[in-house]
Amino acid sequence: MPVFKYHAIDLSGRVSSGEVTADDEAAACEQLRSLGLSVTTMHEFVAPHDVSPNPVSLSPADQLEFAR
Repeated sequence: MPVFKYHAIDLSGRVSSGEVTADDEAAACEQLRSLGLSVTTMHEFVAPHDVSPNPVSLSPADQLEFAR
């Protein structure tokens, strides 16, 4: 299920932010409205992919050539 990051304002004017899990953005907004929050911004959070620090194995000679 997607995670949405949001900024919202409550009934007293206090600003809050956080994350909510929902099927879609409309459902996320509805969850926050049910808590008395008025959403000002919202976007789906996409976690960065796991990136290997060294995905390709190079021989020492190739590393030397590449570094020139």
